[in-house]
Amino acid sequence: SHKYVDDRLDPAVEFIEKNSPAETPDVLIPTGNDQMDIIHDFEKKVAQINQLGKYNYQISTYSDFINKIKTIERPDYVGEFIDPVFARIHRSCGSSRMNIKLAASHLEKKLIHEVEPLMVIGKHCGINLSNGVLVAAWKKLLKSQAHDSLAGSVVDSVAIDILQRLKEGEEIADSIINTIQRLISKNLDLSEHQILMINPLPTQVSEFQKVQVISADKNITFENVKSVYQMHQEFVEKRENVLEEVSGCEQYITEPGYYITDYLVKVTLPALGYKILNFHKENKNVLNLKNKLGTSIRNKSMEVAFDGQSLNLALSNGTNVKDFLFLEDRGNAGDTYDFSPLLKDHKIKLAFSSASVQTVGDIQQLILDGSTELPYSLEDRKAKKFNIKFSYTVKVTLSSTDRIKIQIDFDNNVADHQLTLGIKTGIEEPARASVPFGYLTRQSTEIKNWEDKFAERPINYWTFDDNVSVYSHLSYSMSVFSNDVKEYRQNDDKLLFTLLATTSQLGKPNLVNRPGRASGDTTKAGHPLIATPDAELFQKFQFKFDVCVNDSFNELAVAKQSDEIASPAISYQVQSLNLFKNRLDNKLQDGLAPDGNLDMTLSLLDAPKNLIVSACYPDYFDDSAIIVRLSNPTGSSVEFKAPLNSVAVNSLDEEIEFEGKIAPYDILTLKVASTKDLFSFTEE
Repeated sequence: SHKYVDDRLDPAVEFIEKNSPAETPDVLIPTGNDQMDIIHDFEKKVAQINQLGKYNYQISTYSDFINKIKTIERPDYVGEFIDPVFARIHRSCGSSRMNIKLAASHLEKKLIHEVEPLMVIGKHCGINLSNGVLVAAWKKLLKSQAHDSLAGSVVDSVAIDILQRLKEGEEIADSIINTIQRLISKNLDLSEHQILMINPLPTQVSEFQKVQVISADKNITFENVKSVYQMHQEFVEKRENVLEEVSGCEQYITEPGYYITDYLVKVTLPALGYKILNFHKENKNVLNLKNKLGTSIRNKSMEVAFDGQSLNLALSNGTNVKDFLFLEDRGNAGDTYDFSPLLKDHKIKLAFSSASVQTVGDIQQLILDGSTELPYSLEDRKAKKFNIKFSYTVKVTLSSTDRIKIQIDFDNNVADHQLTLGIKTGIEEPARASVPFGYLTRQSTEIKNWEDKFAERPINYWTFDDNVSVYSHLSYSMSVFSNDVKEYRQNDDKLLFTLLATTSQLGKPNLVNRPGRASGDTTKAGHPLIATPDAELFQKFQFKFDVCVNDSFNELAVAKQSDEIASPAISYQVQSLNLFKNRLDNKLQDGLAPDGNLDMTLSLLDAPKNLIVSACYPDYFDDSAIIVRLSNPTGSSVEFKAPLNSVAVNSLDEEIEFEGKIAPYDILTLKVASTKDLFSFTEE
């Protein structure tokens, strides 16, 4: 209609032309919108628009549009384009419905850092699982990552469906891992006293790895490893009158008891491959965690100490950071789209009431427990009524490295609140945050009279994507890594990570930072306010962080630390004491194991030292190839000579030209010929 073309479409093009820095002969108008119907007879309608409007509209694609403007000289833009000038951005949605975000984040990490590399290893070993199984897992995840789904701004019934899809994706991923582990172990004819250790990283590692062993022996020792520490052990009692099926008959037996033991084993593992660990019974006790007097832990680089009120950090360079780690709580008057502060509310610092230390070898743990009386609801906060006890535990672990491991556990029993972890760094410089394939420095600013320009207050909430660092050129840098939180703030020398923000409403109008209509259209005619009691998240939570202290900030080093944290080794034991420890151990038939003799040690790939392998997986378009994606996470170009058995491709597996350099913060995707021999990734 003339009304649509004259009042909306043509003015939109005029606006883009007016606000572009130079004459713009081609303007992109994306079709489709949130909750918009399918456009039927599209070509016919575009022809009608061209008869009514003053512009010439053409049906095209993003690829064609990009190719058309490639030759035009354009200004450089740097930044994230997230200022809410014309529309709401919802910067604080990163902590809504954290159960969905945690499930999605964990599944994505497992697919990229465990399942895909294992499928490459499995393919080399003759285990030809269909890529369709991997695609099925990815589809479960991607269907759960639509903008409202991942943001958490959905009704409770939809949230249940999202979590179910993610659960199914996790089960598919675990089944792929279990299948490859078991079939390799069966081919190698491993005994119950051997552990298959798979390293999904494309680099050799020599770190502590978690290994769980199920054995009739209380004490065991591993052969040819650097260190072994027992971290936890439980005993499963024997069972009487258990049915056992033997050849030709059934009989009832007494099933013996057994131990399930978690170890930390320091071992060197080959790059993108596997190694076998042997163990045997040990008559003497293995080193295990022991209680130690005191409230501090230390290594050669730092000391973490609790002084009865605050947790403090002392570095070997003489830097002392008081109140290094803290928890704080405040009310949330917002909805599933945004956190909103409650007027006249105050942050409540959560105190620690006790501290204990456990040590084994060079592993030291400081365990802090606390509970604080908090208001249960928003109404209770308004009335200053502190009527529920909120309990929490923080475990801080040091080893011989420059890395602090932090684990936070709590059972959420408080409604309508925002819970934050604070890490005081002692450095007030603007933080350098990880983004896909690179880093950005973000400045926290306060804008006066923001209502005159913005659709909502441009709050200083930033997306947290794996890590954020602060550094002083004169002293040290501190980097915080996590796969469990999705937003952060910076306040002077404090980095603040939102653990969760709970609410009971889909959308509310007139929030402090977001005036006007309710997001979600719940104040639109015919759209009632929708309660979301499940978004209060009354459940148990666990969050993990790693804090690395270095002499200086190095983009490549931080990216490598991130990879190491995200890709721990995966262990597997063939055993008959508990066939339900792994999902498919009781289902997979031994005859499925690959033919041919496998080596007891395997290494498929050794990554270039000055690049990151951001992905490694079987080619989705070509069964005879492997995809290896290299990332340059630095501000300088990196020269790289592609191996002879590879070609550069785009995301559609189409060959592209590669001129021997990977640009700053850019990637190179290689299609590598896969054979039964080790595929070469060294420069020729």
